[in-house]
This record gives sequence, C-alpha cells and structure tokens, in this order.
Amino acid sequence: MDVRAGFLKATVANDPIAVFRDNIGTENLKYGAVYYPWLFSIYAQTLSFGSLAFKKPDPNNAANLVAMLPADLEALSTVPAEIALLQGVNKTSSNATLLTNALAAATTPPLTGDTISPLKAQFDQLTATFLNATPNATRDQFAAILKFVRTLTLALQTLDAATLADSLRASLDALKTDATFMGGIVSLIQIEKNAGILADLVPAGRDAAVVETDYASLNNTVWVGNVALSTLTADATINTGANGATTIKAKGINVLNADLFALYVQRLINTVDNLFKSALMNKDIAEQQLFTQHSWFKGFAARFARETALVPPSGAIAGVYASVDRTRGVWKAPANVSLNAVIGPAVKLEDRDQESLNIHATGKSINVIRAFTGKGIMIWGARTLAGNDNEWKYIPVRRFFTFAEESIKKATEPFVFEPNDANTWIRVKAMVENFLTLQWRAGALAGAKPEQAFYVKIGLNETMTELDILEGRMIVEVGMAAVRPAEFIILRFSHLMQES
Repeated sequence: MDVRAGFLKATVANDPIAVFRDNIGTENLKYGAVYYPWLFSIYAQTLSFGSLAFKKPDPNNAANLVAMLPADLEALSTVPAEIALLQGVNKTSSNATLLTNALAAATTPPLTGDTISPLKAQFDQLTATFLNATPNATRDQFAAILKFVRTLTLALQTLDAATLADSLRASLDALKTDATFMGGIVSLIQIEKNAGILADLVPAGRDAAVVETDYASLNNTVWVGNVALSTLTADATINTGANGATTIKAKGINVLNADLFALYVQRLINTVDNLFKSALMNKDIAEQQLFTQHSWFKGFAARFARETALVPPSGAIAGVYASVDRTRGVWKAPANVSLNAVIGPAVKLEDRDQESLNIHATGKSINVIRAFTGKGIMIWGARTLAGNDNEWKYIPVRRFFTFAEESIKKATEPFVFEPNDANTWIRVKAMVENFLTLQWRAGALAGAKPEQAFYVKIGLNETMTELDILEGRMIVEVGMAAVRPAEFIILRFSHLMQES
C-alpha cells in the first residue's frame, strides 16, 4: 500500500505517517505492507504550451480568475528575446491549430501529433467504403471522397491567409509557384463540374453553381490562376461511362482511376501531410526553446517535470516483488533491492527517521525507500503491518505461507470425492511432502533435514475423528518452519590477549 500524501516529510503540524496509522484498522494487518515515501520517476509528462491555461485575478473582482491574454504573458518578461520566444510559440501553435481545424471536416479522427500522417489511409478507407457500399449509398460515399479532396485543397487557402511561421510560409509560397500543382487544383474544380459526375455520382441537386459555391474561397486567387471560378469549364476528358460502365460503382471507379484525378490526389495528400508535419515541428521547436530559454517558463517547466514525475511507490514495489519471486522465490524478502527508472525518493530519510517507521508501538511498520550513496534507490524494509506479531511480521513469511497454502489447496482439489481412506491419505501426504521437500531444497524452509523443516499429518485419530469421516471431511495438517530475513546484522568484537 501507499501512504496518502507520502510525498510529504513528517512534521509536527502535518505527519502523513501518523494519519495513516490512525486511520487504518487492526484487522488482517498481516496481509498488508506499506511503503514510504513516494518516488520521482524518470517518466515525466510531456509539457505542451497548448495544454496550458493561464489565468489572472479579475480586475473587477479579485475573487474570480479570468484568462490571460497573449499580452499578459509577454509581460512576464521585459527581455526582448524572451518576448520573441513567446510570440513564436503563439504563432506556431496557431498555425498547427488552424491547419487541424481546416481539415477537421474531412479527417476522422482529426489530425494530431499522434496521427501525423493518416491522410492516405483515410482516403483509402473512404474509397473502400464506396466500393463496398450498397447501391442506395454509393452516391453519398462517392460525394464523401470528393469532399475529402476538396477540404484538403481549401485548407491551403485557409493557411495562406494566416500569419505563418517563416518555414511554413516559405513552403506554401513555393507551392504557389508550382504550375503542375496549381493546374491540379483547376482540374479538380473542372472534374467536379463534369456532367457525368454531377448526373451519376453525387446526390441530386448538385450542379456547377454549387461546385463554385463550395470553392468560393479560391475565386480569383493564385491557386486557380487568378481567374473567376465561373470561367473554369467542366472537364470533358473523364468519361464516367468508359469501359462499358453502367452502375454508379463502375462509373466511380473510372473517375478514381483517371490519371487527372488520381495523380492530383496523391500529390495533394503528400503536400498537406508535409505542411502538417512542418507546422508540428515548428510548434515543437518553438515550445522547446520557450521552456529552455525563457526565464519564467524555464522554471515552470522544471517544476512541472518534477511534479508530474512524482508517483506512489506501489507500482515499482510490485515490479520488485515479481522480480524477486522469479529470481529467488517468494521466501526471499523483497528488500535490499534497488529500483530502476527512479530519480530518487520524494523524502530523504536517515537512520533516525527510519527507527520510528520500522518499529512502532502500534505494530504498524512502514517500509522505507532510501537513497544510498553508491548503491542507488533501495527498498529498505520487509515488514507487514502486523509488526508486533512475531509469526507474521515479515513479508516473505506471510507470502510464502500464502504461496504454500494456495499450491497445496490446488494440488488437493483432484482428491475431492475420492475415498476417504488410508490409501488416499497416503497419496495426499506423499504429494504434499514432495512439494515441501522441493521448497526446503530451494531454501524456503529452515532445518538440516526435511523432518526439521516441515511436517504433514493426515489420518484417523491423528487429524480426523470418525465423525469427521462420516461428515465427509478430510483434514490435512501442515506445519512449516519458514525462513525469516536477517533484518539486523549485529557484529560483536572483542580484544584477544596475546598468547605467544
């Protein structure tokens, strides 16, 4: 178990250990063990500027908080270079958000840093959905494909109209000088005006005027050669009825396979993917510079990393239990073992601090985690909460008994409803003794000989009466001398007088 608020050092005013001992009961303490303090792991949470919400007292009501404006954040520093860092983060963050929002209508799930290049997969999924659609749904599914391509195309103009980071602006400006790509946008609009597509592949009511309305933001822009959309005539090169196509699905396949459409879509997807990657990279670089070079945000980032790296020790302790069980056995105390991926304990403890934690009048022992020079972060305790019970105060004793109890219980299950006679008793006794002999050889039981390490009793007038047998009870009694850990090693030295 973990101590609540185990990241705090015990003081007169606030003692998390005393609170824990007062609040926990007195039943079944031998089954519980507690570890203190909490740990700083190497796995801190990733800090993103966009995930932060900055607030300040409301000038009109100090009891309330209101959002801080970019100017308020810039006022945190008077150093021009630091102000420029913050402005760069605001710009790059808004660029990534702008592009994400512009594509949101067509991307499912929306683009994020975790799904950095899903556009090709999403287009393929839309195509597969169209190919597998029922006849009644084919028009809607083909329209979804066109909407996807249209949304990606319109996102370029949305991005172009915004204030962009230098590298993103340079990429977009270079794209506007690419005659082949610009021609692809014009061809897309002309394809959408294709009479066969309007008649056979999209829902009724869509015509050239609706197409021009959908692309209105590109009207008279460089993306379409600075001409009006109304001057772009319908494409006549794509024949939806080619190859004898008569169904909507077959006609749609003709369009999807047409070089004019397929080549542009491939180039468009690659282009938008690259722009999105660039926007994310700019954002990450700007945030990294802010969190390492801006005096206020640098301190905040360090505090954030420390606080989010703070974790209760139970996860690490469970891993140590599993490791010790695998390499040594459940009878070995899960102590004097170093922890991995841990920076240090939240509270540094010395010998005098550990005294009252390990041995207490209530018996509720607290196992400590300490930092030792040259050794690392060590688990330095192996007691249960039943510290006053000499039989059950050590974790490995309790765990070995649990292990043995469950193992013997499982092993005796096949004997349920077997004849309750001497033949069965001999088989049960031999099986249990064999199991315990193996444990003794492994070092789990103390004794020079097996009979000194354990005993197994079963039989009439030994563990059972005639009434027990009549009532269907087979009673097996097992005694084990479990090894106990050497918690304290005491060395005694004395002078030896010279004898020769």
